[in-house]
Amino acid sequence: MDRLPLVNDFIAALRMLQFPDIAFKDWHQTVEEALKQKKSSQSLKREFREMLSDLCEDGSVNVSGVRQRFAKAVKKKLVDAFGSNGEKLASMSPNDFRAKCRQIMGSYKIDKPTSLKDISPWLARFSMLQHSVGLEIPGQYTGKCKPMPEYHVQISGFDEKILVLSSKQRPCRVTVQGNDERDYRFLVKTGEDLRQDDRIERLFQVMNRAFAADPTCRAKRLHLVTYKVVPLTTRVGLIEWLSNTVVLREFIQKGMDDAEVKIFNQLPTRSGLSGASDYIRAYEQLKTTQLKSAFHKNAASVDRKALYKAFLNLSSCFEAFFTLRSRFVASHAAICIAHWVLGIGDRHLENFLVNVETGQEVGIDFGYAFGVATQFLPVPELMPFRLTPQYLSLTDPLRQHGGYSCSMQHVLRVLRSNRQTLLNVLDVFVKEPTVDWMRYAKMQSVQTGESSERNATGADDGSEKWYPRQKVCTVREKLGGRHPSYIFRDEVR
Repeated sequence: MDRLPLVNDFIAALRMLQFPDIAFKDWHQTVEEALKQKKSSQSLKREFREMLSDLCEDGSVNVSGVRQRFAKAVKKKLVDAFGSNGEKLASMSPNDFRAKCRQIMGSYKIDKPTSLKDISPWLARFSMLQHSVGLEIPGQYTGKCKPMPEYHVQISGFDEKILVLSSKQRPCRVTVQGNDERDYRFLVKTGEDLRQDDRIERLFQVMNRAFAADPTCRAKRLHLVTYKVVPLTTRVGLIEWLSNTVVLREFIQKGMDDAEVKIFNQLPTRSGLSGASDYIRAYEQLKTTQLKSAFHKNAASVDRKALYKAFLNLSSCFEAFFTLRSRFVASHAAICIAHWVLGIGDRHLENFLVNVETGQEVGIDFGYAFGVATQFLPVPELMPFRLTPQYLSLTDPLRQHGGYSCSMQHVLRVLRSNRQTLLNVLDVFVKEPTVDWMRYAKMQSVQTGESSERNATGADDGSEKWYPRQKVCTVREKLGGRHPSYIFRDEVR
């Protein structure tokens, strides 16, 4: 499919949905790392030319208004700072380069488009009537049966309205109009390798088949809510948009009054822990008793019944409340164990969704998986999963000894009894490492002083310390029943 011109045009149009300031930050990080590694002048010039062509191109009918305004604001500054061909980069130190980039972007005003034509004109103009070959709606190849493309839904066009999320990368939600008269919503992720998210979703599907085959899990309706992830390249992909869902932060706030919401939103600032340096300083300067006291004070400032009240407000009667609560607890228990087995971190409130119709919880965004959040973040994540007072108060008076504990035990039992199947699926991470895995492998080799000369095609020298095999080995230990404390000790070393 990627050899068809129409497909290439489609992928290029999706790449335009990455905001230029975000793309510039990615280039900034790449070049800064190259300067630290003292790469050749030719390599730096090539990176500069590609960036300038990509972000500051003008005159093309497919260049968006957002990129035209970006080029008008920063192109001259880029050329003055780094040379018309990037020839000044080689003589710069990483610190000087970083300062120049901050100076260039300091006066740039971030665009907030609401129309598709403002950010990707090609998608806004697309109509299937203009092409002899059609484009299929992504995500129709499941691998479970023989594909029948003649019955697949094709793209008729795109809705003009888009939704820009407020997260760090500011991904866009687009609405694809199918030739079956239905709308399909996708979140377009750029600058990321979504193969890891796709593989984790497939692992969840394997887990779900194991749960369905177990009588107890089937009776308790223990399963993981999955969604489609379609990696198009190593830098562009689509994620199925789940309807009737809200992020957990927004859902919890529905159980608070205005004053409690204000306290909740100000908590990072009031606690004085807004960045990694704050955590490190607190660790170095405060005593253990002071840290515990501050933690309990911050935890107590958030209403422990907020999640309970949110479900109560959602329910039309007590029977509905108990049904929604039961489904939420079962889904969260399955998420906790599955995410712990796969070492998925970064479980903040924006990385959980709640289905307001079924009450089920959904985990999203698996960029920090297989212990990355514990091993590489400046402030390592130490908690295996999220089980805060708000979760526990939802099941009062039994708290963790009620639905959570029982469901987690059954989920872990089934996963361990099917460990060989899961490990076979995980083998793809070793055979075909993602871009992120290769980057983390290099970071690990630098940290440990080991040689980083590994075969990038997936072969290795047999050493268990090679990054992909090491991560799969950690999953094997969890599924094999090794004590979690020893596994965690090895991860933080």
